Amino acid sequence: MKKYVVASFVLAFMVSIFLLAGCGNATGGGGGGGGGGTSIYTLGITVTPESWGTVEVSPTGEITAQGTREYASGTVVTVTAEATGGHTFDHWGGDLSSLESNPVTIEMNGNKNITASFQHIYYNLSVSVSPTGGGTVEPYGGTYIDGTDVLLTASAESGYAFSSWEGTVSTTSNPSTVEMTSAKDVTAYFHVAGSVIGDSYQGGIVFYILQSGNPGYITGETHGLIAATSDQSTGIHWYNGSYIATGATATALGTGLSNTNTIISSQGEVATSYAAGLARAYDGGGYHDWFLPSRDELNNLYLNRVAVGGFASMPYWSSSETGAGGAWSQGLGTGYQSASNTSNADRVRAIRAF
Repeated sequence: MKKYVVASFVLAFMVSIFLLAGCGNATGGGGGGGGGGTSIYTLGITVTPESWGTVEVSPTGEITAQGTREYASGTVVTVTAEATGGHTFDHWGGDLSSLESNPVTIEMNGNKNITASFQHIYYNLSVSVSPTGGGTVEPYGGTYIDGTDVLLTASAESGYAFSSWEGTVSTTSNPSTVEMTSAKDVTAYFHVAGSVIGDSYQGGIVFYILQSGNPGYITGETHGLIAATSDQSTGIHWYNGSYIATGATATALGTGLSNTNTIISSQGEVATSYAAGLARAYDGGGYHDWFLPSRDELNNLYLNRVAVGGFASMPYWSSSETGAGGAWSQGLGTGYQSASNTSNADRVRAIRAF
């Protein structure tokens, strides 16, 4: 009987040990657990390139010394990729391989490692030319990283001149810089050379386009007046040393050439000692038909002085005579016209017709 009791006790003890061992195996940790608690798993996060973005995590979990996060088994974690300026989220990698959704969730049923990949933001620059054949643009469009400054340069073909940029960018400056902060669509406009005031054309700058009713106007054709690019004199006499009436009294648009011819025939061959002779002697652009503007032509030059440029505020001579010893002059600063003594030393800006 005594032996039976001892044997029963030993058997009961062994069964207890076996059961305890079995319970310990059922509750033990998986990836980070130990003892009798719920399994703990780690979440590692990498950002590439490192400075191009961050990843927000919810819930945040326990951050380890290695920078990973710990979560209880079964926890559903939401991760959100956030790009820094000039960049955009591209895709997830690692245990979220090739996923492009953002944000996205991941269930912690094991140790996990994920990568958030970012890239530059790119914008398209579309460039066109009008009219076709009027000119070219360099560079002719392309794809650029956000924030890139693109210098556009328009070059006119023979017989054309650049007008303006239109579209996303609107300016007459050439070259012109386009900042690529979004997709841009730009058109370079050109026009027939000499058809717009301010054009550089045939040795000078266009300051007047003939209109219907003007002498020399031809329907369907473009004609006008060109000014020299700079003054021919900062102070010269109108007369050639003697007070004489030359007969160059016309004042209207279109009479400056004939006035100049009349003055030269009266005051001597082309010479640089008097205003009309100096104007005729000018050969800008290789042209030899420059002349001193009439009173009305000089006034049109005043009205468009900004487009031509380079004028002083002092008086300029016209070729229109008021009588022996007098001729019209005009201040290019105020526009004031007056009959001046031909012995005065006024400025000269030669013009020509086209």
